[in-house]
Amino acid sequence: MKKSSSFYLEEDIFDEIERYQNDRKISSRNTALERIILEWKNLLEENKLLKQCLGNSTFKDNKEVSITEEKIIKKENPIIKNIFNNMPD
Repeated sequence: MKKSSSFYLEEDIFDEIERYQNDRKISSRNTALERIILEWKNLLEENKLLKQCLGNSTFKDNKEVSITEEKIIKKENPIIKNIFNNMPD
């Protein structure tokens, strides 16, 4: 059952609702707002599940990690090198 109500919103929030409505071709701002709230609730639930999977810890981004290029020097086998050097032309 739907209830009727009036809300006074800041212009930026009102614009966000209209942008959401237009992007998804929704017929009314009311429906757009309902869907925004449902998406928000789903995100909260996903966040809760992720925290449970991580053992209630947060993922920490280690910014001190640096990536360096490693050069691999391949040593040639002297026996194979000798074979190639002593091959007849």
